[in-house]
Amino acid sequence: MASNESERWVGGSYPDAQSLTRPEVGRLLVAMPTLGDPTFDHTVVYLVSAYDAGFQGVIINESTREDVMSAVPEWWQLAAMPRMVHRGGPCEPDLVMCLGLGRQDLELDNVVAVHDYRSQTLYRLEGDVDPAYVDGKLAGVRLFRGYAGWSFSQLEYEIAEGAWLCVPSELNDVISAQSAGLWRGVLARQQGHSAFLRSCPANPERN
Repeated sequence: MASNESERWVGGSYPDAQSLTRPEVGRLLVAMPTLGDPTFDHTVVYLVSAYDAGFQGVIINESTREDVMSAVPEWWQLAAMPRMVHRGGPCEPDLVMCLGLGRQDLELDNVVAVHDYRSQTLYRLEGDVDPAYVDGKLAGVRLFRGYAGWSFSQLEYEIAEGAWLCVPSELNDVISAQSAGLWRGVLARQQGHSAFLRSCPANPERN
């Protein structure tokens, strides 16, 4: 690691253009070492919705030991591998949020498009959706307990301070079977002064 890069990192200044991009639904927030919040240490958050006061997102690289069959058995057949519930965030931990991939332009009640990719769209399920209703239409459904939330000004401030790197997502990020490696993997995709962060020590709790 070059010394000048290390100085930029320790100082919390990330000169990448992407790191200063305004957060948008469908983008990723990658927790930086300067964040200083153990709740989000080494996390990757997918921004799933924007509302009047701010953003909601889910942590996509933190699987729990709770299998889908035990938690919500009706979703077992549609759940992405490995069929484990993920910790979505500290807000409303009893709430289960479902995200899944499907063809573009699906028109189904309570199935909301989050972000379009080249070949598919990521959808968010709202309310109590019967799995049979989306069977054959959504694949690789990932289930999350809880979510993370920020006001617009709070999140923009934290990004500007270097606490989060805000970058584009890719099609399989949410349903990756290797979610524990996403923090390093997403950083490795970035060019410029952020790519060196992939050599940072991993969080042992995600190994």
